[in-house]
Amino acid sequence: MARPCNYNPLYCFLSRQIDDRFNYCKQLINARFSNSENLYRKDLMSHYGCVNAIEFSKEGHLLVSGGDDRRVLLWKVDQALQGLDKPKAMKAQHNSNIFCLGYDSSNSKIFSGGNDDQVIVHDLTTGDPLEFFLHEKPVYGLSVHPDDDNIFSSACDDGRVLVYDIRNHSSSESLCLAQYKTPFHSVMFNPVEPRQLATANAEEGVSMWDIRKPLKSLLRYGAEGPSQSCMNVRFNSAGTRLLALKRRLPPVLYAVDSPKLLCHFDQPGYYNSCTMKSCCFAGDDESYILSGSDDFNLYMWKIPKDDSNWVKSAHMILRGHRSIVNHVRYNSRHSILASSGVEKIIKVWSPFSLGNGCLGSLTKFDGKLERQRKVYTHNEYKKLILRSGQFMTHDYSHQSTREDPRMMAFFDSLVQREIEGWSSDAASGQRDPDDSEDVTIVPPEYSSTDSDDSTASDTQLMRSVLGAKKETRHKFPGGVAPERPFESPNRITRLIGSCRDKLMKLAALENGSTLKPSSALTGADDSDSDQTVRENKGKYTSRCKLKSKSRVKSTKQKQIRMSTRNKVRRKCTVLRIVSDAESDIECVPKSKSRSKELGSNSSSNNNNNNSSSSSINISDMQNEELTTPVKVNRKMPPPTPDSGIASSGSGSTVEKCDSTPETSFNGVENSDHERIFTRLECLKKKIDAARKGYRKRSAN
Repeated sequence: MARPCNYNPLYCFLSRQIDDRFNYCKQLINARFSNSENLYRKDLMSHYGCVNAIEFSKEGHLLVSGGDDRRVLLWKVDQALQGLDKPKAMKAQHNSNIFCLGYDSSNSKIFSGGNDDQVIVHDLTTGDPLEFFLHEKPVYGLSVHPDDDNIFSSACDDGRVLVYDIRNHSSSESLCLAQYKTPFHSVMFNPVEPRQLATANAEEGVSMWDIRKPLKSLLRYGAEGPSQSCMNVRFNSAGTRLLALKRRLPPVLYAVDSPKLLCHFDQPGYYNSCTMKSCCFAGDDESYILSGSDDFNLYMWKIPKDDSNWVKSAHMILRGHRSIVNHVRYNSRHSILASSGVEKIIKVWSPFSLGNGCLGSLTKFDGKLERQRKVYTHNEYKKLILRSGQFMTHDYSHQSTREDPRMMAFFDSLVQREIEGWSSDAASGQRDPDDSEDVTIVPPEYSSTDSDDSTASDTQLMRSVLGAKKETRHKFPGGVAPERPFESPNRITRLIGSCRDKLMKLAALENGSTLKPSSALTGADDSDSDQTVRENKGKYTSRCKLKSKSRVKSTKQKQIRMSTRNKVRRKCTVLRIVSDAESDIECVPKSKSRSKELGSNSSSNNNNNNSSSSSINISDMQNEELTTPVKVNRKMPPPTPDSGIASSGSGSTVEKCDSTPETSFNGVENSDHERIFTRLECLKKKIDAARKGYRKRSAN
């Protein structure tokens, strides 16, 4: 009989019979995390809106959650996973979205803060509110003292980090630990040295503070490069390492006592910008880190044991969320992960099966038949709002846990607009082929190609809005059937891939060096092998060459067009148009040869003009500087909307020209002057005809 592998439970049982002094259970858990490509997953459903914050208790028996429905829910982990018990709601509700939560060390109180500018202290046993602490602006993060249950700190939108003692009255003044002009997004006490607090600021980045020395930071991390917006900070349990999450970038790791970056984690496809994300340590020895992404995935990296400061790819990509993943926490007692975001669910991940209703396995491609939903385009989001007749509100009186298509479409549109606005490719005018409005209608049978993101017909859109019933092989919570194959690239994934090079440059700023993009995101595959990286790099290089060639070609064409246009403009003397009626204009040439050239050019222009195409470019004449002194004998009328040509209201004007000021006028013969005047009158008539044609086309 072959000996079972170390991540097989049978190996653990056999080894315990031989030697029970060693903790084989922890070894089994570590082996499963290390050798697995995926995890089992299960959904906890009870919220009516987005779940913005989750926290495990110190012992891991309890889970608290809060979100847009303004409720604080307390879950018993064991009963919740078995589906035997519903969560308990705290009696006091917030007036707006909940952003952050916390436990005290004795698990007797729950702290919650949010968009209603207050922190509420709840009694865990009874659910009653104990105290309300008002702030001036929204509270984005809070942390409870690891030793003293009466002290907590809050990170505020007004640029302050405040420290409160709940034994004092809520109206008493708090200690202002830090104060900047930009918002603080996160704060955390050092679990081993509680006098130290780490903060994340919108512009100042990551800093360390001492509660004994307020308003002066002890250390600013990443000081070598420019400051970057930071969303979240997290200590490990030993208090020796600090995990930080910068905007648009995966997490970075610091040693607590050094401002230099210890390790940077990379993965094509990861992106965090539109919503507030969090990060955490995971594993028995905290050798893994986790963070959610705007591409609907949860990423897990393994901390290198050597001195490597750059991790090329994620150890595991956990797929299963149907929208942005914002929050993630690890439960060391049960060895499970909990993640949440835009959806109304809390997704629990485990290296072991979670019983009935559990999906996934330890292999990467298991559950391949599971389909993800279709990503909404901007136009589909607008149609969704117009056809439903309702905008998103925070009225959750319906108490529905079903998936809200409007919420999904809103964040889909938000992510795409943010990436398009920041990406250099989008800024240069390049568009995804699927962004066009006139696209072939997607058939009822779902396809695994990029056409899944094309604009659907009105009938299909209404069915997705109203949650029409469809016969599917699997039933999914939320009432809306998924519409994409597992791991199929969607629109957001492709947009993130388009700005991969710029993301790499942004990550290089943290390292203080210039990095070349190691790979480009192709969308479907996330292979960790070097061969895939080389293939992606080759594809990236070829695409760059094609883009550079097309840009050079387009630049040359633009230069040719501009030179031709300038030649034509230099040949023509553009006159200021006075009115549709008669006007007295005098144009003084420099010499006879200049007059002949003007006449020949005018006649050639007249031959090329016709009423249908209006070859006379009025806009060019408007933008061209007048290169001949012009005298106006009568006041010019104000410009009209029909004219399309700006005119001055002054009685007389003098402007610059190609020729020198009128010094040779007396040397010109009268016949030449009359001939020029006649040609100018003809040119004026042609311009009047072009103007009338322009008016007719505008009227039609």
